[in-house]
Amino acid sequence: MVAPLLVQIHGSMVITASSRDGLQVWSLESRQLLASLSPNARTDKDTRQTGIAPSSLAVSNTTLEDRIAVVVGFQAGHFCLYEVERVTSGIEYTDLRTAIQAQYRIGLLFDHAATNDDPITGVACESHYIATINGAQLLSLYLVSPKPQGGGSLAYPKLLSSLRSHTAWPPLCLSLRVQASGIIASVAYALPTYLAGWTVGLQELRITLEGIVIQSRLASAAQHGFIPLSRPPTARSTPRAEPTRGFEIHNSTSQPTSLSYSHPYLLASHADNTLTLYLAHSSEAGLNISSAYRLWGHTSSVSDVQVGDRGRAVSTATTGGVRVWELEGIPRKRGQGEGGVEVRSKSPMPHLEAKDSVATSIRGAGFDEERILLLCTEAEGQKLVVYNFNK
Repeated sequence: MVAPLLVQIHGSMVITASSRDGLQVWSLESRQLLASLSPNARTDKDTRQTGIAPSSLAVSNTTLEDRIAVVVGFQAGHFCLYEVERVTSGIEYTDLRTAIQAQYRIGLLFDHAATNDDPITGVACESHYIATINGAQLLSLYLVSPKPQGGGSLAYPKLLSSLRSHTAWPPLCLSLRVQASGIIASVAYALPTYLAGWTVGLQELRITLEGIVIQSRLASAAQHGFIPLSRPPTARSTPRAEPTRGFEIHNSTSQPTSLSYSHPYLLASHADNTLTLYLAHSSEAGLNISSAYRLWGHTSSVSDVQVGDRGRAVSTATTGGVRVWELEGIPRKRGQGEGGVEVRSKSPMPHLEAKDSVATSIRGAGFDEERILLLCTEAEGQKLVVYNFNK
């Protein structure tokens, strides 16, 4: 069995986590290893092994004092905060995110104990905040305060809020976004309804800069009058519950295979070769989700989708098809009726065919303005494949 590999892109670096190799930082340009940390790395005061079976990975978009924050969740239910730090050298670098020739090191700041045995299925980090969700649908938000004097950049996290959902079904997606007045933590999730198939839901926690939770609110794209089902089984018993026959209704939306949310775009992929786009409207007055916009273009089941910060999304199919979607303006291109819009990349993307559809899976591992990174899993192992938009 191939050990899972988790991957994130940060500027010109690729950050990976696995039970075999621990946490590693690679250069996208040179394909060289920049830094690594053993899977059995420990803090000075902790003797627990922390590198076994990672289940989720997040990298902060905010760079603080030449440090990059990385959060890894584990199957055992705990999570760790690391920092990737540039080592001082004789060469002057002006931008950490593109200084791939610099020397780096990875430090383990803390290992947060598990609250139960459920795996951490999703993590997000931004600025001094960390959000986690586990297999029991327990959403937790933490504030990591700066240390007053030396000894590292961050202190142990303080739990701000913890909520358990009884209606959220996998897949789920966590996100954090910083505003002038505070930070918004969001979790997007699948939502089955009686007689109307699957839709999506969204929960927001609004927090002040001082770490005070001032509001929690919910929204869904379910049509008025349709009632969501009760909470799903935990991830330990059924990682992705299938709908009963009663939900297989003609023209209804199938259960998503993956979700990705980057405000305001909430995008779901499906096994019926399509994607569904929703627009989230969040303001002081309220939170709501638009009706669905179906997107066609794939010729096989869509297994993974990722939305970037600037309205661009990348989706991958089980047979290896890769598509780039420009989400901005899609709602204005079509009405509320049936149909959809096929959005193609400005330059054709290479098509990657899987040699064995049973033993091989392909999913997006991240992308930026120039590149797409794919993680290909085969019977003999895994490999990362990089495609350039302009080549």
